[in-house]
Amino acid sequence: MIKTFKKILMVLVVVCIALQGFIFVASAATSKVTLTVSSTKPLVGETITVKAIIYTDVAGGLGAVNDGYLTYNSSVLKLTSYGAETTPEGAGKVIFDIQPDSKGSTGVTITLKFKVLKAGTANFKFSGELVDWNETMSKVISASSSITAIDKSSLPKDANIKSIKLSAGSLSPKFSASTTSYTVKVPYSTTKVVVTPTLSDSKAKWSISGSSSLKVGENTRVITVTAQNGSTKKYTIKITREKDTTTSSTPETEKPGTTPEVNPYEISVGGEMWVLLNDYSLIKVPAGLTVAKQVINGIEIPVLLDGRRDRTIVYATNESDTIGSYFIYTGEDNEYVEYKFFVTDANTYVILEPKKSNQVPDGFKYEVTEVMGYEVGVFKYTDKAYRDYVIIYAEAPSGEKNYYRYDNEEATVQKATDFIVARSKMLADGKEGGIVSKFLKLDKQSKLIVCSTLVLVLLVIALIIINIAKLSSGRKAKNNDAIINIDDDTERLDFETIIEGDKSIINGGYVSEEDE
Repeated sequence: MIKTFKKILMVLVVVCIALQGFIFVASAATSKVTLTVSSTKPLVGETITVKAIIYTDVAGGLGAVNDGYLTYNSSVLKLTSYGAETTPEGAGKVIFDIQPDSKGSTGVTITLKFKVLKAGTANFKFSGELVDWNETMSKVISASSSITAIDKSSLPKDANIKSIKLSAGSLSPKFSASTTSYTVKVPYSTTKVVVTPTLSDSKAKWSISGSSSLKVGENTRVITVTAQNGSTKKYTIKITREKDTTTSSTPETEKPGTTPEVNPYEISVGGEMWVLLNDYSLIKVPAGLTVAKQVINGIEIPVLLDGRRDRTIVYATNESDTIGSYFIYTGEDNEYVEYKFFVTDANTYVILEPKKSNQVPDGFKYEVTEVMGYEVGVFKYTDKAYRDYVIIYAEAPSGEKNYYRYDNEEATVQKATDFIVARSKMLADGKEGGIVSKFLKLDKQSKLIVCSTLVLVLLVIALIIINIAKLSSGRKAKNNDAIINIDDDTERLDFETIIEGDKSIINGGYVSEEDE
């Protein structure tokens, strides 16, 4: 019975050891490559960026990528820029020699640039054999992507303006898309006129020259509209600010003893003057915000409300009227702070300052830098392979606050799962807690490893106990008055066999019935 039990225990020990080996191998096999393209619908003549992002969490890190290559349609694209690890091989194919300089690298990013030669579809395919640094595992990784190049001549050529909105004064003649020259007259008391156009084609682009601040006399504003096909059209507005007829002082000098009139649409943020927008039909309102009216500076003006977050948002342009930005109205002493946000999948995310920025997990560093046009605190990767990425802290439309990875070059955002896991583990390691609490914070693979190790230890302890018990039992038998010694090679006998004298062993020697 004991021998059978020991055999079962030995089998279980072997199974546990094999299971642990399987767990470690499986956990080290997360290796992949992702292809990203800067534009899936580029125009002919443009340059696009293609990135092959190779990632692995194998023990020791990335060792090499053997037989790595990327194919593309050379009739549509021309390779114009590539790194030292890349070698063109004829038309439509590049090969890679990827070998990190040091142990522990979690991956590498390969950047290629292509010029679009003509309209059509171009496919990309990457393939290669990834080998870990310790050369204990290899895996074939592959990925594909595609683009559809478009000829500019096939795009809309609409460069017309649909309407023009002025913060003061009226256009003369009345606006018409076919009329490109206008005049505006305003009184001396008007110091600024904000000009905001609405385009016939929402996908066209516009820019405006000249300042919204007015000098006495003639001021020229020129709106340039660029259609999708690249054609342009200009609209000129000449704004005349009249002279001050109420005083003999110079036109630009305020009368002594008077207080300049406060412009309710003018705000100051960080020492810079901004002019509030008074018609939100002229812009595309970010998702989640609704147009409403609120009393600011003593008058009722249009604003944007973030109902779920209970915030009042305004849109304003700077003095040159070339840059627009959103601000949060604090409601105290006419104070405004910048509203930092980004939109993805038709949802608005608000950028926040990271929590406990002094607690940085391994592989990252904290710094303040410009992201998406805002000055924000971010976490950066220390691995140069991920130099194009930063981790930002933001609030989702649902109210959930989390970390997101932003690609500076591709301008794309996704949840930063790797950073979230790394930071959670770091914080968990730094907190005191019971064994159960620490165990529950482990991931599934770590829990499985701990459980299998514990079972293995218990089985080994059980084997030791059984052997100790057997040795102890043998010693007690030697102390009996009648000791029956049985060699390991001798068959175990029952009591009746000993009495009958068949093959009996008494006092260590064989005896016969006559001897008895």
